[in-house]
Amino acid sequence: MGYELSLCWNAPLDVIVPRKIGAPYDPELAIGSVTEEGELILDEGLKATLNVSQGYLERVLEEEKGEIQRRLALYRGGLPPLSIKGRTVVLTDDGIATGSTMKAALLSARAKGPKEIIIAAPVASPEAMAALEPLTSMACVLEIPPFFMAVGQFYQNFTQTSDQTVCQLIKDSRRKIQEKEENHAEENPTL
Repeated sequence: MGYELSLCWNAPLDVIVPRKIGAPYDPELAIGSVTEEGELILDEGLKATLNVSQGYLERVLEEEKGEIQRRLALYRGGLPPLSIKGRTVVLTDDGIATGSTMKAALLSARAKGPKEIIIAAPVASPEAMAALEPLTSMACVLEIPPFFMAVGQFYQNFTQTSDQTVCQLIKDSRRKIQEKEENHAEENPTL
């Protein structure tokens, strides 16, 4: 999603890596999330309903923080994060179910000082959108169906994108933006 948008808008692509904190016996059910800075965002009501132990939360939080750091290092391939200070940022995902990881992404982005943050996704649950819209400048979601079970129900093929593919897309996006900037400079020299 992000790669295609970056090409359409001639905008550089980078990643923000929040991670879901899944329920103990249903890891696809988000009881919370963690920002790339390590801040835990927890649905206290769901934690209580599912009787989630503090020990479980601490163990999973440490695992996810490690996975965030691994992905950030791998995906950027040694490149520095793009500066978003004072810029318009579009955060995108393949879909928004509970909104927990998007909220973590919003908090991570907001900490970096953008001018505005827009969220974009092809599909989202009504509950997630109700929670997220007040936190963002704009939300662009193609479909908000009243009966939302999971993001995967809206895809014929909902396999995970490999680390290798993510790395390649980021690299390709940055290369294409640089090439366009160089071509523009050649066409419009400074006098």
